[in-house]
This record gives sequence, structure tokens and C-alpha cells, in this order.
Amino acid sequence: MNGYDENRRRFLSRIGLSLGLALSGEVIAPEAKAGVLVAEKLTVEQEEFLITYRDWMKGFKEVIELRKTEPDDLGHNKRLMALAEEAKAFREQLMEYMKEEPFARRFMVITEEMTLMI
Repeated sequence: MNGYDENRRRFLSRIGLSLGLALSGEVIAPEAKAGVLVAEKLTVEQEEFLITYRDWMKGFKEVIELRKTEPDDLGHNKRLMALAEEAKAFREQLMEYMKEEPFARRFMVITEEMTLMI
């Protein structure tokens, strides 16, 4: 096995651990020491935001896939523009939530998960 394969395996392992934490709804606090795990829950509003964001990402992924097969379809381009406007609408709220580390971690895991799917 070459170095690339080993690094890739290590990366995918870390992503799997992060994804498992994200799906469980808990994030390990950075101040957790010596095997003592402290779980931080997100607020209801943050959870709802992440659900909305995940749905938005799924819609975005669908449009990207459609544009790959039919790049000249104006309907797909219009849908992509509409998704961009939706993203602008929740940008300010996202910036506020990103100040909190547990939310930022979950957000990054969801984003990475969807990026890998695209």
C-alpha cells in the first residue's frame, strides 16, 4: 500500500467518526480530557437550521446532477439561481451560528458529506 492509500484510509476513517458524531446529534467538546467525553447538544433552532441546510444541499445536488446531463436546459439554470437566492437568505443566520464550535463542527461534517456526494 502506498502513502496515498494510507492517508486516504486515515482521512475516510476520520470522516466516518465525524459523521457518526453528527448523526448522533452530539459533538465532543475540545476540553474533554483523558477519555472523559463531554457531549454538547445544539439548540432547537440550530438543529432546524441544519435540517433546512441539508434539504437545501440535496436540492443543490439534484440540480448539479441534472446540469451534468442537460447543461443547456434553462430550467436547471433557473433552479440553480433560485437555490443561490435561498442561500443568501440564510447566510446571516449561518454566520451567527458558526460562532459556536459545536454547530460549526456539525455544519462542516454535513457540508463535507454532501461535497463527497457531488
